[in-house]
Amino acid sequence: MDTKLLTISYLSSLVANCIVLLGITSLFIWIKENVQTPWIARHRDLFLVCFGLLFILFLFSEAWTNAHMSTVFIGDHWTYLNLEIIALFNLTVINRSEWQLVSTIGITIIWYFANTPTYSLQLITQVAGLVILEIIVFKLQRQLLVHAFLYSTVFVAVAGLALIVTNQIYRQQDLIAWMRQIGALIILEACCAIYGASLLKRAQQERDYEHLAKYDELTNLRNFGAFTTDLEQVYQNFVTHNVHYAIYTMDIDRFKSINDTYGHFAGNEVLTAVAQCLHDLSCNLEGTAHAYRTGGEEFTIIYVSAAQDNHEAQLISQAIQTQIGQLQFQFATDLKIRVSIGEEPVRIGDDNYLDTYKRADKSLYTSKRSGRNAVTINGETIAPTTPHL
Repeated sequence: MDTKLLTISYLSSLVANCIVLLGITSLFIWIKENVQTPWIARHRDLFLVCFGLLFILFLFSEAWTNAHMSTVFIGDHWTYLNLEIIALFNLTVINRSEWQLVSTIGITIIWYFANTPTYSLQLITQVAGLVILEIIVFKLQRQLLVHAFLYSTVFVAVAGLALIVTNQIYRQQDLIAWMRQIGALIILEACCAIYGASLLKRAQQERDYEHLAKYDELTNLRNFGAFTTDLEQVYQNFVTHNVHYAIYTMDIDRFKSINDTYGHFAGNEVLTAVAQCLHDLSCNLEGTAHAYRTGGEEFTIIYVSAAQDNHEAQLISQAIQTQIGQLQFQFATDLKIRVSIGEEPVRIGDDNYLDTYKRADKSLYTSKRSGRNAVTINGETIAPTTPHL
């Protein structure tokens, strides 16, 4: 082939393959990181495996066409083999489903033995070694995603053995063709790795921003914005499906005195400890519950449960007071934290999602006016007692 035409063919195939690879990388990363589309989030691994298989089948068909129906190879090297190696390696890295590993191993075995005119112990050993490397890739997924040197080393091992096995089957390339083969492989994998890493980094940044928007930075509880969003959702669920819920609002008694006496760092420690206590308690309730920091020293729990009565509300409120009252702090071993609580269940007559919260907030301040460390449930104030679980 004329050198000029060969160069044009090589460069055009390289550019075309790079465009295809980056497009597929964008699709796979979008599927992997998509949380906005529920049906994709539910079947993420299945989508990755299926789209991966379709892409590999597309490459196989193009490779077969290039080998059997063209007078010369596109780019004068195994151009589609490079894409197959890169696609299988990176799919195995990003997809944690065991079906991806099964898919990768199955494709490897079927491809090599379907294209082998004669079998030899050497070829079988090499293919077995390639399968073992693919298993290692699957086991090292997390490390490969964060350590560039390890990623590069393992990729070189996988790609090198894959090319060696292919050479055992075809034995068609001379030294110059091998230079084109390896050069294209390095360029394509570098583009894929750098572009994929940038997409993953951007996705992580978006998750971080979303977390900051929904969670309180100090306590790591959901913030007031997340509270109003979740409250509206449970209210709509109540209206549509009659799923009841209750709101527990609480305020740390005399928190300003703690700040003034022990300092703001101590106050932050108290807030963090109370938040963790409420989070743990919410996780242990029979229904679905989430804790929120809805103000400076004010916290709220949304508790979704079929059973809603004053007795259960009293038990939960007393459990909150008990567990918070048992918190201990090194800066003041004799300090006991007390909270006032207001509880209100949703009612059929509520006009909107804020009505229940307004009643609970009113009940909270009724508790505080009643001597603090009190509980007001459905409008009835219970005097401070020594609570027990």
